[in-house]
Formats: sequence, C-alpha cells, structure tokens
Amino acid sequence: MKFCSVFILLTVLIWEPVHSQDNSDDSGKPLHVLQFEILGHGGIYSLNFERITNRPAVLRMGISYLNTDGHLAIKGFTFPMSVTDLLAIDKDSFAELGAFMTLSTMDQKFDVWVGPTFGFREQNIQRGDGMVRFFFSPGYSIRHNEFFITGGLSFGKGL
Repeated sequence: MKFCSVFILLTVLIWEPVHSQDNSDDSGKPLHVLQFEILGHGGIYSLNFERITNRPAVLRMGISYLNTDGHLAIKGFTFPMSVTDLLAIDKDSFAELGAFMTLSTMDQKFDVWVGPTFGFREQNIQRGDGMVRFFFSPGYSIRHNEFFITGGLSFGKGL
C-alpha cells in the first residue's frame, strides 16, 4: 500500500501545474522533456516524461515493456520514477543528484527497485534544446532482497 501511495503522489506532482513557473514567451523555459533511456531505471530501455520545476529539479516518470522468447523468456512492464536536483556546472551542464523507484511486473511477479541516482546532463533548459544525460545508480530489489548497480544513457528534447 505504501508503494501505491508513493506512485500516486509522484503522479500528482508531475501533472499538477507549478504556479511559480509560468512558461511565458519571454522566459523560453521548457516545463517538460520527452526522453528515450537506454540501460536505465526501466531495464533495457524506457520512454520517459520529465517535468522541470523552477528549482531546477526534475520529476520523471516512464514506461518500458519487454517480451522476449527463447532461453531467457522475460515478459512484463517496468515503470521508472525519479526525483533529481539539477546542480548547475555551467550554462548548459548540470550534475544530477536524486532518488529513483521502479515498479516492475516482470514475469507476472511484482517488484520494487529503489536507490539513489547520480548523473550528468547537458541541456540548455532556458531554450529547451536537446538533452543528453548519463547516470549511475546503485539500487535495491525488495522482492529479491539484493543490491544491484545500474546506469544509463538518455536522449531527449524539451517540449
């Protein structure tokens, strides 16, 4: 029940308008980023939607589906979510520090993965340019009761 509450809270935070951040024509600051992630919190790949807040911080939710046949037959969805703080290095470069949680239904068995995330992002968030991001995340699987290490690469565009 705790995980459902966290999932609902993150959903509300992403979709709820941030009133302190008006996207007027003169600011040019994107409120959203659509990205494709390889080898990240969603497993092999995921499609993610981000909301950049005024802090700037990033609220991210995504989805991934995997269906393989053969010896390593895996089938199921993952729903990665994360909250990261953007720490400016220069105008277009940011260090990311935050936490992630992924809900997994692989092979019809529910699991939750949690952990911190550390990364680097190259994006001009004022103009909404393209985004490249890589990160590293140690994690913990609640169902398997074991630690793991993941990392990934993301490509996206401000909307």
